[in-house]
Formats: sequence, C-alpha cells, structure tokens
Amino acid sequence: MLVIDGSAASYQQKLDEYFSKLNDKNLSILDELSMTKLNAEIKTLAEEERAILEATKEMGTEAWIQAYREIRLVCQFNYDVNKNRFVLNTDPRYVKKVEVSPQLAYILGFNSTEFMQPEIEAQFVPDMSGGVSSFHVYTPDLIEPMMIGDVTAPVLRIVTIRGAPDQVIEEQFFAIQYHKILLKEVSEILIEIRMNSGSLMPFQYGTYQIPAVAIAKFPHCMVVNLDPSTSHGSHWVCIYCASPLHLEYYDSLGMWPPPSVYIVNHLSRYKQIQYSCLPLQSPNSMDWSAFSSECVQFGGYNIYRGLPYQRGAGVGAVFRSLMRYLLPIGKQIGSAIGRQGMESGNRVLTNVLEGKDLKESLVCEIPPTNVSVVRSFFRQVLPLATITQESPYLFRLYSDNLWTDLSRIYLYLELSIEKPGANDKWIAIDDTDTSVSAIQGIGQTFVQQLKVTVGNTEVYDSGNLYPFKAYITNELSFPINAKKNFLGSTGYYHTVNQDDSTDEGFKERCKIFKGGKNAQFLSRLDFDLGNQELYLLNNLDLLFTIYKAKDVFLLQTLKANDTTKYRLTVHDVKIYAKMVEVQPSLNMSLYKTLEKQPATYAVRKTEIKSSFISVGRYEFEYNVFSATIPRRVTIALVGNSAFHGDYKLSPFMFEPFDLREISIHAGGVVYPAVPYKLNFSKDHFVSAFVDMYEALGMANSERSFDISMAQFKKGWTFFVIPLTSTLDDSCGFELLRSGTTNVRATFNSPIPLGGVEMIVLGEFDQMIMVDYNRHIVTDSKLG
Repeated sequence: MLVIDGSAASYQQKLDEYFSKLNDKNLSILDELSMTKLNAEIKTLAEEERAILEATKEMGTEAWIQAYREIRLVCQFNYDVNKNRFVLNTDPRYVKKVEVSPQLAYILGFNSTEFMQPEIEAQFVPDMSGGVSSFHVYTPDLIEPMMIGDVTAPVLRIVTIRGAPDQVIEEQFFAIQYHKILLKEVSEILIEIRMNSGSLMPFQYGTYQIPAVAIAKFPHCMVVNLDPSTSHGSHWVCIYCASPLHLEYYDSLGMWPPPSVYIVNHLSRYKQIQYSCLPLQSPNSMDWSAFSSECVQFGGYNIYRGLPYQRGAGVGAVFRSLMRYLLPIGKQIGSAIGRQGMESGNRVLTNVLEGKDLKESLVCEIPPTNVSVVRSFFRQVLPLATITQESPYLFRLYSDNLWTDLSRIYLYLELSIEKPGANDKWIAIDDTDTSVSAIQGIGQTFVQQLKVTVGNTEVYDSGNLYPFKAYITNELSFPINAKKNFLGSTGYYHTVNQDDSTDEGFKERCKIFKGGKNAQFLSRLDFDLGNQELYLLNNLDLLFTIYKAKDVFLLQTLKANDTTKYRLTVHDVKIYAKMVEVQPSLNMSLYKTLEKQPATYAVRKTEIKSSFISVGRYEFEYNVFSATIPRRVTIALVGNSAFHGDYKLSPFMFEPFDLREISIHAGGVVYPAVPYKLNFSKDHFVSAFVDMYEALGMANSERSFDISMAQFKKGWTFFVIPLTSTLDDSCGFELLRSGTTNVRATFNSPIPLGGVEMIVLGEFDQMIMVDYNRHIVTDSKLG
C-alpha cells in the first residue's frame, strides 16, 4: 500500500508527473494514487454529498469521474466564433478516444462519431435543431394510409417546426386536407407524433396514451392489455421480475405462450419463467422502461423512415431535412360477399346499357357466331410499390379502350412460412416443423381488408372482416367436389374436424409449406361489383387496395409444445384481370346509347359486422343495421381469442356456444316466424339446419354445399335467415324497407371465459350507374 501525505493538490501534481512516465508495470501504483486522491476529495465533501457518492459506489468509474476528473481540462468542445465551427480538444495523457452519439455529432457539425486526435475541427456549422425540421402526425386505424416516400402510412399531417427552443407555438391550418376515414363510427381519436426517422417525438413534459400496449407500468411489475376491451373477459397479462434471472408471468385467459411477439422476445431473456401466478411485490431488481419503449417505439403500422438530414454546401445546406412530398393515392379497395363460382359464358355488352341479351338483337345470326368481341386475354397487374411484409398492396388497372370482366379478377400470391433464427433473423421452416400451416383458404383469407375504386369513386370496402366473408362464401357456395379439387388453388383443403392435428385437411395444408417451400395460390377477388355478369365500361381506372391480416391470425400450429412465433412471408403478389376488346362498330353504338342513358349494374351489396359478447352473459342484442333492412342475414359465433388470432385456434371454428334461441327483429317483424328451440347438447337444431339450406335455395335439390348435421353442430354453425317477401333467394329486387335490424340471442349456459364474437353478414340490393362522362352513382334505395 502506497501512503502519501499532503493535500489533494499535491496528489494531483504527483499524478500528473507520473502520467508522463506511465507504463504497464506501474498500473497498480497508479490505482493506489488514484484511490488516495479520491479519499482525500471525499473528506472535503459535505455529508449529503458523501451520502450520494456512497450510493454510487457500485457504478465503478462513475464515482471517480464525479469526484476527481476535471472534464473541462481533459475533454472539451470549444466554439470558434470566426469559423463558426466547434473544435474538440482532448488531453492525450488521459483520453485515448472520444465517442459521441450520431445525433450529438450532427448537432455539433462533425461527420464522425469517434475521435482519436487531440484536436479536431468540425466540418460543418452546428445545427441545434438536430436535423429535425418537421414532425409527422399519425392516426393509425383511423384514416386510410397515403403515399409518403417509399411507404404508405396513415399520416394526418406533416408539421414544420419553427420558433426558438422552449417557445410555445400555436398553429392554425387553413389549407384543408381531406382523408378517407376507415371507421364508420369514431368514438375517440388517438394520434402519434413521430420524427422524420420514424421514432416517437420526445416530449419535454406531459403524458401520452399508448393504445393496446402498456396500461400500467411500475419499476418491476407491468400490466399489459392485449385487446382494446377493458371489461370483464378482456385479455391482459401481468409480468413480474423477481430477480435478474427469474420472471413470473400471469395471463388473464390462461394462455401460454403469450400471443404478443414483443412479450415473447422479452421473456426469452430469462432463464426461469413461472407463469399463472400474480405476485405484485416490487423488489429492487429491474427497470421496465426499456421494455415499454421497445413495445411502443413502432406501433405495428407503416411509418416513414426517411433520411433524417442531409448536409452539404450551397442550396443543399439550407435544407437540413430532405423530405419527399405527400402524394395522394386512390381510395383503397374493400371486399364484400356475393355469389362465387358463377359462370360467365353468356356475358353480353348491350345488357349493360339496355338490359337485353345480345342474342335477342342478333336473331338473324347463327347462334354460335361471335360478332361482338375481337379478343380476350388476362392482363398481369403488378403492385405500385415494392413488395414488403407490410401492407397495403396497391394495384392500378389503368384506363384504356378495353372492357374489364370484373368476375375474373384473380389474386396471385407466393408465400412461405418462416421462424425466428439466430441474431434475430428470420429463417425458413425446416423438416422438423411438421405441424405448422396456414389457415383454411389462405389465398383469400390472406386479405384482411379489400377496397375497390372505380374512377375516383370507391364502390366497395369490405372492412377488416374480409377473411370471414371469403370463408363463409366458400363454405356456403361450393359442393364438396369443388372444395376437394378446384379450391385447392386457393389453399382450401376439406376439413372434417377443426383444430385437430390428425385432420387430413390440416395435414395437407402443412405439406404445401413443408421444408420451407414457397407455395403459390391463385384466388378470385370477392367483391360486390365482381359478383355480377356484366363487363365494366372502358376508359375507367380500377384501383385495388389489399391489406394483409396478422401473422398470428393467418398461421396455425397444433403441436402442444410448439411455442415458436412463425410469420407468413410474402415473396410475390400480383393481380390478373380479364380484359375484353370489343368490335369498334359496337363500341361506337354503345357510346351513342350512353349519351341518352347511363349504364346500369345490378349488384348484391354486402356488409359484414361483428360484436363482442362478454363473458357470463345469457342474453345478447345487437343493433346491426339502422337504415335499410337487408334481404338476407347470415350469423356465426366464434371465440374471441380465435377471432383476433391465436396460433393454436382456427379463426373459422364457428360453434353454437349452447345457444337456445336466435332471431332477427326487422321493421317490427320477427324472423323466423316460428322461434327456434335449440339445444345442441341434445341435438335439437334440425329447424335451423334445414332453414340454412332453404335460405340458400338448396333444399330439396341436388345442389348442395355439403355441410352435414354433424358439422353444423360444431365448427360449421351458420344461421342463414332470409328477410325477403317470398323467403326465397330470387334474382329480382325487393321493395325498399327502412328500419332497424336487430339480432337477439339467448343461451342455456353463460358465455365462457374470454368472450365470444358474433359475426353478421347482411345482403342488400344496390344499383350502380355509369354515365357517358364515366361518372359513377350508387343507389341502394330501390323500390
């Protein structure tokens, strides 16, 4: 032990002398000198300061830095007023290298973050704004995404930053910007403010709300809400850190593994995890702030991550932030239920304008002779932007002199399944992943939302329930031979038992992705205007907007011990559209007719909605439609967890949940007139089963969609109730009836834990008219 007497100044002098002769052999002596100097400095501190220093002992060199090192003499940034530059000066006796953050380097004008010279001058003038000249206001799940840079993002407005630091700026926007709202009913508006880089804008003070992530946050225990509901039966988890290596986890629905990829990534850091317990003590072990920031930094939707800044001379130096202008894009496309598999052999062009079959006006011609169409072909349409794993995917079919067969619009997909690999990289599944597959009919159920815009008018929006609409349409339209053969092109494989790893349909869906193979699918897009037989007039743009569903919804693994969080990777996506070239003479004749009257398209409009039934309820009433009474309603019930996505559950497991009665009240009339008396545990459901076939026009007929009574009891429970005057599925229009449409249901047993989602699909009559100038008018009020 080296003992030196004297003041702290004498210690400093001896240290300075020794630094000039420093070598590896004398490091221990240097440590003793440093400790002696530190102890001398501590003695001069006040009692409160010594208490603070004592609390920071475990921080290692931090105490030395605070009590001994004089930073201003060792490392300092000096500002040269003549050159308008910062200069970094360091003392080589104490400092070998200086590292600063990229943001600080930019602010001070340096183009490097590491410095090893004793003196270095900045290349650029300082920029105290940090390159942040504007911020982006996002409204996720409220407005349609628009094109900004190389992505489509829900940007409400870009705001230019001005004013001095700490100055309160009030801005009024007189230039109105219009955005398409995604929701029909808006109860609250949540915004996120982000910088050009995509990171959340830091606030000097205040609070902000993060939807569907952290509800309550404590130093060592955190409660996370996993669904937007806060009522009984909602899904939430509690995470409690008992020690740096031990974690305790509680799930309100008893689910394991956690459904959130952020939670799974965080839990993987711990060697020991105990779940299904709820201790709320708070020992001093860990801070959750980093994990909370990780969960909310990027909110699960596309955001613009452009160049944070650009520096240079001349004009380029004036613009500290290079931003691309917002480009308006066409409205997105939605999907709606309608007839599928309809034959279009007798499509006629004049039927668009006059409602007549072409054969009636060509009675002198030989019937098999085609005198109207020159040629037909399928056009390949590529997406407007680069294919990524983030939707939406936009496809524009540009206007020309060709007519479009809307019933022949196909979506091509090339997909594979990947799993997390080393270094947080995604790798293809291998032969050991034998029990993972996509959900039924992935070629269509891949789409969460579909929107179709003709010209500048949106003619269809499916909402976010397109997978359920597409699945219900297939199940209630095609016979079993089509399901086992043709629908294989959409990824549909006939299933007998849902959520069963031994089911042959599930095994076949696993095979198409086995070993990391890329699977191809070709599926017809199902939207209202595409479910009628008439060609769309030429010189009309078509814009299709397709949103991808979540991976946890699209994929299913039924192996009990498989906790891997897979993802569905998109390799290619295209659209194929059938185009028709008409004889020029017929085109001229149709143009003259359009000058007198518009072209009319009779459409079966569809709307699909859902409502949550909370746990423990015996009765439920849902006001579905409030304006026009539909002509037919289809109702199905599915578990809440499966509805929102669960790797272990099929989202199409439609069960009765011990339903006792279900009816529709529309315009003061109850349907069916004779109430159902159901008891599925005793197989008392034959009336509802027969009515399903009756409402679809397949009772007492060879036509069938081949759903047996055993399947109707569990897995394929669809209540199809006609509301037309004849109770038949006639092709004609119904008289307009206005009023509210309610669904009422009662249950023999309480709704189970987790809750149930009721899905309601309504069909309406609609007329779409296109005039000579290609203006589009829709009219649903037909009588």
